[in-house]
Amino acid sequence: PTPVPTEPAPPERVTFVGDSIMVAAESQLYEVIPDCVVDAKEGRQLVEAMDILRRLESEGQLYGTVVIGLGSNSPFPIEDGEEVLDFLGEERTVYWVTCYGRYLDWQDEVNELIWTLDEEYDNLHLLDWSSVAPEHSEWIRSDDGIHLTPDGTVGYAAFVAEGLGYDVETEE
Repeated sequence: PTPVPTEPAPPERVTFVGDSIMVAAESQLYEVIPDCVVDAKEGRQLVEAMDILRRLESEGQLYGTVVIGLGSNSPFPIEDGEEVLDFLGEERTVYWVTCYGRYLDWQDEVNELIWTLDEEYDNLHLLDWSSVAPEHSEWIRSDDGIHLTPDGTVGYAAFVAEGLGYDVETEE
């Protein structure tokens, strides 16, 4: 008999580094991925990532799976993304959440950079929030077109967790 391929088990421990979108979903992320570390801050840009990653590593909180949710607050040079990924190394599995904002001028520019990085790094995987968020207008605040509603925090956390291989029960 041919063995049935199985999905790899979701990671036991995950480190999240993000901006205000991740801040909003932080409690939901802890709910769906209990053994994780979330380091998220409003207004955070990718240029701040190296200091955060070094600190998390020194504190023993930079795990084998890292999720990056940065890019919503400004575009960045591809070299900054490469520096982050080189620092994380090939032994870690990295997920990068694409950015989405109804009125975000640099969304396409940032996402193109993330897609380019994905082509360069075998251990990088995309979580394409920019293709999911527009399908769920109830998840995105209508006043700014980028930040999450209460339903959006649940949707974002489930989207990310499922992308990492977790089985998330959602209410329909």
